[in-house]
Amino acid sequence: MVVSIVGILAGLAIPNYTRFTARAYRSEMRDAIAKIRSHFIMQYGEQGSYGTDIADAAVNPPGSVPPPAPAIWDPHAHGWENVPVALEGGVRMRYWYAISGGGKQLLLQAQGVFPGVGPYTYGETFVDGALAVTTEVPQF
Repeated sequence: MVVSIVGILAGLAIPNYTRFTARAYRSEMRDAIAKIRSHFIMQYGEQGSYGTDIADAAVNPPGSVPPPAPAIWDPHAHGWENVPVALEGGVRMRYWYAISGGGKQLLLQAQGVFPGVGPYTYGETFVDGALAVTTEVPQF
């Protein structure tokens, strides 16, 4: 009887915990994307472009692995120096950007593996200083 009660409680608690953890990772990702976005929006406002066309610039080390172990943001490490923003603490997701269209189009993207959710991708596309498309797979 006790074992069945513990099993029922665990069956209710574990899914809630994994959703909570996934939401925390998503919150971290949104904060990081917001910092990167702010930099490029400010640059667009000052210069009229997001910068020179560049495809898939790494914002975290190319060999880093998403969860469980966060990587420490090191702007001096190869692959991290492309974006002049600092992300505090551990970075659990891969971040990158691409600029195209003569500096008028910007793609920001983050990918990771969320506990209880699996692979997760979030992206924002800006055209001429305005948000054009937001993607989130899966949505939760």
